[in-house]
Amino acid sequence: MALVELTPQEVKRGMAWTGDYYKVEIIDWKDAESKDKKSINTVPTYKVVELQNNQLADDYQDRTIGGLGATSFNSQMRERVLMPLLAAIEGVTVIELQERIKEKGIKLDSKDLIGKRLQVYIEMGDNGSGGLMPKVTRYLPYNDKVPF
Repeated sequence: MALVELTPQEVKRGMAWTGDYYKVEIIDWKDAESKDKKSINTVPTYKVVELQNNQLADDYQDRTIGGLGATSFNSQMRERVLMPLLAAIEGVTVIELQERIKEKGIKLDSKDLIGKRLQVYIEMGDNGSGGLMPKVTRYLPYNDKVPF
């Protein structure tokens, strides 16, 4: 019988996401028009830092076209995804980021997000076909301590 050695990282990599914060780096960000041309599908890909090369692609759909890269985030997309994500990258609260935007505005190319680090809360969510898949639901600055 061959000797088998499993590291804690390998065991975690094979487990279902348990609803926890993970340190990640954004390694890709794609914006693509949907097949029906009525929305933009946004797919950021995260590398989970503590799980050695484990990647997670999370997808969002927006119903308006034009703006940030190829995407103009509608209010739900902006409130649920973009504002918390940018606030976490900047290390500020969403309210502080909103104040900054009111004062100076913000211009951002989605390519600028690649390489940014933050913490994301990953839990299992509905994939739309009755199955489960990992979904990112919350964002924190990279160096915040969890639990609080």
